[in-house]
Amino acid sequence: MEQLSLDPTQANHAPNESSVLPHGSGVYAEPTQEAEHHAAPLYPPIPQIPSPLPQQQTALHGGLANFAQDLDIFRLSMPETVQGTPQQQQQFTCVVMPAEKVHTASSVPGMTESYHAYAIVTRTALPSWPSHECRVVRRFKDVVALSDALAAALPGCMLPARPKRDALGARRAGPDFLEARRAALERYLNRLARHAQAASSEVVQVWLAAADVDVRACAAWARLQPPAPCSAKSLRRLLKQLVGRGPAAPTASEAARPAADSGDVLRMARERLAALQGVTKAVPPSPLERELRDEAARLEEVRRLLGGLAAKGGALAAAVRSAAAATSDMARALEGLAAYEQGHGRSAEAALEAGAAVGMAQVAGARTQAAAQAAAQLAPVADLLAATPGALGALEARERALLTALTLEHDLARAQAGLEAAQAPGAAAAARVASLTASTAALAEAAGAARGEYSRLAARNAEEVRAWRGGMRADLLGAARGLAGAQAASAEREQALWLDLHARLSALSLR
Repeated sequence: MEQLSLDPTQANHAPNESSVLPHGSGVYAEPTQEAEHHAAPLYPPIPQIPSPLPQQQTALHGGLANFAQDLDIFRLSMPETVQGTPQQQQQFTCVVMPAEKVHTASSVPGMTESYHAYAIVTRTALPSWPSHECRVVRRFKDVVALSDALAAALPGCMLPARPKRDALGARRAGPDFLEARRAALERYLNRLARHAQAASSEVVQVWLAAADVDVRACAAWARLQPPAPCSAKSLRRLLKQLVGRGPAAPTASEAARPAADSGDVLRMARERLAALQGVTKAVPPSPLERELRDEAARLEEVRRLLGGLAAKGGALAAAVRSAAAATSDMARALEGLAAYEQGHGRSAEAALEAGAAVGMAQVAGARTQAAAQAAAQLAPVADLLAATPGALGALEARERALLTALTLEHDLARAQAGLEAAQAPGAAAAARVASLTASTAALAEAAGAARGEYSRLAARNAEEVRAWRGGMRADLLGAARGLAGAQAASAEREQALWLDLHARLSALSLR
């Protein structure tokens, strides 16, 4: 048998590898490689993380410096475009309105249940949408369903991560929690609008444009849902396969999807055995496959670095909040001192301290606002960190497709060898030859479909890697710029308040 190849260009309509992934730019680490055996790295080397700042620095200044040092790791000096590929354009804009409480009839007679829902207004110029402005009402459960449907419809895509569940916060449903969830939902939907595959998918369009109060009652949405796994159906199929009455090979459509989707337990076991036997390591990978495998290792390193960056950003926001709280405490202490002075007939001292308390309270308010702005500007860092497992999952989807293709090709080779032996003079009966011929044809069709799906996912992974890199650069640069602008405005406002306080207290002291 000829040696199998992982080169996706063997499949029909496969892209040219040299045109899929650009080289020589990016932000990730590059493992040590021999130049004569490996393609140019997607990303430049990651510099070492600087040593911690001296302990005598203030928490606020230390937080700013630590965040800036970690942010420098990602090389924000990259150009606006990556190897001639422009940043993905936003296909629509979503505005999520404040949450409203909805009361509905409960499944228990005579009872009602309530939940919070969000009105979402979508504006777009895309001609495929039913209207240039759509308004729907969705609850968080619908957002979970959207994320799951997109993951099933777009395997191999590095999709944004939806906001996390928070059962305790949802049960309390305080104003701060509802506003934080509203902002997170708005960021998530607008990230989908910047994702080329997701923005143009029917799943997103139906979810944002179907006017049904409950999207699960929409017929178009129900049609887009993947079939739910059925244990009884899987068991019946397994029993038929074990007694030789089941299909010899998956259909072409089944081979193009993970084995779990069709409930083919025997196929899952074969693929697991093939993975343990190292079938993917036994076949030389194509340059594109090798590069994508290296990409997965680099993405793991990026997840670690993003975790450190998010932690430093959280420490920075906490330092700003701490400064605001300390200033507010000082204002309250001055108020108490002014009341004491006034009670003892020292009105001049009381006026000075009361004026100082008012000024300090104004500074505390400005610092509280700065803390909220810092947290909002740093939110994209946390969003990127949350999306990293999904990005790794997109690369793993290609690896699973490759395992399926190699397993079926191995089974096809065995079936072809058995057919050749059966066709030898004086060998098996004609019925057996006919059976082997049919099973070999079915395996060939399934193997071809699996190889084609692998090629499609490899090309999609390459495109997604490029878009992910550009999106991460834009998000980190936007976070840094936004944080710098917010801190500059806050510092200017705070300086004006301090100067005003100084002038008023100086005037009081001269009386």
